[in-house]
Amino acid sequence: MEKLITEDKIENSTFEAIYWWNRTENYYHNIFVELDEIYQDKKLFEFFIIKIFETFLREYAIRRNLSSGHKSICMFIDELIQNNFIIEVKQGNTDIIDNLSNKLKCNKKSTKRHTKSLLSKVAFLINPNVFSLYDGFAKKSIWNIFKDKKTIKKNSLNIYSNFIKLINDLHMELKTKKLFKNSTNILRSFNNTPAYSYFSKNEKAFELRIIDKFLWLLGGGAIKEECPNREYIKLIKLIEK
Repeated sequence: MEKLITEDKIENSTFEAIYWWNRTENYYHNIFVELDEIYQDKKLFEFFIIKIFETFLREYAIRRNLSSGHKSICMFIDELIQNNFIIEVKQGNTDIIDNLSNKLKCNKKSTKRHTKSLLSKVAFLINPNVFSLYDGFAKKSIWNIFKDKKTIKKNSLNIYSNFIKLINDLHMELKTKKLFKNSTNILRSFNNTPAYSYFSKNEKAFELRIIDKFLWLLGGGAIKEECPNREYIKLIKLIEK
């Protein structure tokens, strides 16, 4: 594990976490936490589907999780509400990801596939203090970190609750080794941004988001040339002039 996780990589992942929260995630978070109420207003819900949720699906490359056509998106949200997904996520019930993914696949209304990746991203945007993003990059990386432990099997990561358990184990290990110490200092450099406003009050959400970005980068989610992420501070200062 020590060879894979370094202070430099955590620092780089910290900048990624701050950048993306400022760029889009804060916006989606503020809207998705109100999804129950949005759903009750027919016209507002229609606007949400067309202008916000369809864009979200494209931006996060998860449109393929649902069947083709506009109707499947509406059905998907219907199924979220009918199965108390928003409530369960706000309460921190991570089992809802596996349970609902299985149910949606069996129902075959909005999809015939497993939707754990999509559900995890919606859940993360609602409750980033508990949920982490689940995709191929994250699974590949978490397996490489923990594969030497004989109690872990690779196919067990096909279950979200097993995946999130390893995320929490990794989180505790990084905290014990104080690898987030510099992340807090970096966050202070962005004190006039949405990332600072939210993450300074939600420490675990910040640290989990750093882990999400670390796993993504480690798994091959980055461009070949390493981005000089520290330059983001200069950009923010320039904008603030």
